[in-house]
Amino acid sequence: MKSNVLWMNVWGFVAVCIAVGCKSEMKKPESSVMVDEEAVVVETSVMSDSATVVTYTGKLPSADCPGIVTTLVLKWTHQPDNGKNMYELKEEYIGKKTFLTDGEFNVERGYKDDNDATLYILNFRKPVKEQRYYVSFSNKPEVLHVLDSKKEMINSKLNYTLKEVKQ
Repeated sequence: MKSNVLWMNVWGFVAVCIAVGCKSEMKKPESSVMVDEEAVVVETSVMSDSATVVTYTGKLPSADCPGIVTTLVLKWTHQPDNGKNMYELKEEYIGKKTFLTDGEFNVERGYKDDNDATLYILNFRKPVKEQRYYVSFSNKPEVLHVLDSKKEMINSKLNYTLKEVKQ
């Protein structure tokens, strides 16, 4: 039953992507979404001049599995009347389940001593407990650092970073 619901959601998402792709100029596919060991190709890229898409990925540590393969897709809309920044987050708990979430994000400039750092706040319109935070520093903008619920760096020797997927 859960598998059928998951596939209905995946195919619904694919249908939306195809519909959007028909209305927008898609330049090239960038990523594949893996769900239950089967690939579903989802085309994301720069869609004409009205949106910019950046993808970050990495393997984050987990207490109860070998890791969490995480992919974060950030989409900026460059239209004054529809200026929503949207994200898609895929978290694959290796050997377990995969979670797909999406929503709006906000961007703030500056973090601690780096005035040119970029702070990303996922679900910024929702209660604080539902928000997630990432920061990229000005000296390495291609790396996103996962922050804790208080917007602080995670103090660990483990890797809590995602790297930009270059096209």
